[in-house]
Amino acid sequence: DSRRDNTPFERASVLETQGVMSVLAAEYGVSQFVTAGLCSGAVVAFNTAVADERVTGAVLINPQGFVSSAEWNAYIVSRAQARRYWRQKLLSARSWRQALTGKSQYRLLAGVMKRRATEMVSRNEAVAEVADGLAAQFGRLETRGVRLLLACSEGDLGLDYLKAILGRSFGRSANMETAMLPKGDHSLTMAVSLRRFQSALEGWARPLLREAGTPRPAAGAR
Repeated sequence: DSRRDNTPFERASVLETQGVMSVLAAEYGVSQFVTAGLCSGAVVAFNTAVADERVTGAVLINPQGFVSSAEWNAYIVSRAQARRYWRQKLLSARSWRQALTGKSQYRLLAGVMKRRATEMVSRNEAVAEVADGLAAQFGRLETRGVRLLLACSEGDLGLDYLKAILGRSFGRSANMETAMLPKGDHSLTMAVSLRRFQSALEGWARPLLREAGTPRPAAGAR
């Protein structure tokens, strides 16, 4: 049943997930959990992992937002737009030929380059506060030994969010694995990206299964 109180979604979603975990623990004796989600569901999986020490692993697929901050989200969208323009225009041989022959808006190109360079080294106070707070939460998961799988479709905003939060530590933590999904859309519907994700998930999960002592099914079992 849906909640009928005034608890904000960010908090309610975590409470409801923890409630399900508690039911499973009571009925089946489960003591450790892996949370997983796509888009806003990935944020719920992350927030639940931060809030509940029963979570030993989390799979975040194309996470979006993380917090309800218009300034933060606008900053990420701006970064993504600059990145796409950088790839599509600035790294295009045709664009450089047009610029050199006066057939392109090279002043616009130069302006984008300048803004992109500025964004890479500076953030306003509100954005920095959000990013630093989220980075600290990722750090707490690292300290607890929670294993993370960060899966992002090629060109998805989720990658921009994660890189803005984690910076150079993105994908470099001992407990953090990344999976880049080529030719994938946000909802992960393309077969090639699904196969890549499945392969990455299976490899990521093996250490968790060994740690939990989960017996493997007998040959031929279904």
